[in-house]
Amino acid sequence: MPRRAPLKEHSIDWLGAGVLAGGTAALLLGLVWAGRDYAWTSGHVLVALGSAVVLLAAFAVVERRAREPILPFDSLRNPIVASSIACMALVGMAMFGTISYVPLFVQGVIGTSATSSGVVLTPLMLGAVVTSFLSGQLVSRTGRYRWNVVLGPPVLAVGMYLLSRMNAETTNGEAARNMVIAGIGLGSMMQVFVLSVQNAVPRARIGAATALTQFSRQMGATIGVTVMGAIVNHGLPAKSHGAELTVLHRLPPALRVALSHALHPAFVAATIVAVLVWLIALLGVKEVPLRQSLDDIGPIEAAAGTPARGEAK
Repeated sequence: MPRRAPLKEHSIDWLGAGVLAGGTAALLLGLVWAGRDYAWTSGHVLVALGSAVVLLAAFAVVERRAREPILPFDSLRNPIVASSIACMALVGMAMFGTISYVPLFVQGVIGTSATSSGVVLTPLMLGAVVTSFLSGQLVSRTGRYRWNVVLGPPVLAVGMYLLSRMNAETTNGEAARNMVIAGIGLGSMMQVFVLSVQNAVPRARIGAATALTQFSRQMGATIGVTVMGAIVNHGLPAKSHGAELTVLHRLPPALRVALSHALHPAFVAATIVAVLVWLIALLGVKEVPLRQSLDDIGPIEAAAGTPARGEAK
């Protein structure tokens, strides 16, 4: 019988998990309420956002004292991890903002039905899934991933720029083309950022680091949708917020043009976000040889939180 390693007792960071859940819930409530249910300066929004600041600050203090923190801040000292986490949050902002507002453009500006406006997201998903599969195969065969995170953001920026150029004369085919380009940019780098984080942390922290990447993407998505919604609402004429927008695919020409102009700066903001992703990835996500197994890291490296093998290039 093989010898079993001695069991080690672990400490669950219940306090850190509770404080993080409370701070995140307060932040999400404040962002969801603001500009939709309540004004940004209303008491509900200010109390929610203020509570989020206090609870998240308390979470940072708790994590520094926890024996086994749910979020190891030491890992964020690694520039590869910090840069990849930031890129995941920004990509989430661009991705989910696009998913939320492209159907609005197709239905309100182009004038198609609600079903057709939802179908226009299919090219984005197909482009992302196919490109993710192909890039994953290339990474597996070559052992290199940095080219994905460097080339993906410019492609995403091009797709977002093309979306920002759409107007009342745009066709469904042109919108689908732009979505395919954006999907290719997303698919080439989304999972690679997760891989770069997993490859840069010790084995004992892979689970926490992976969860952090998904958490950052979801937070970025919420913030991105909220910010883009505020931009769109600010650009709409005052009368456009009423009953005239209830049947989007039957808007009069003047409101179609107004909605197109209101959506334009939102997609411009997504283009800027894609450029920021490229800059952060170019400067912070360095190439580290992929380890061949989970045991390719020594105890000294594990304690320091350094990459598995080799130096960053």
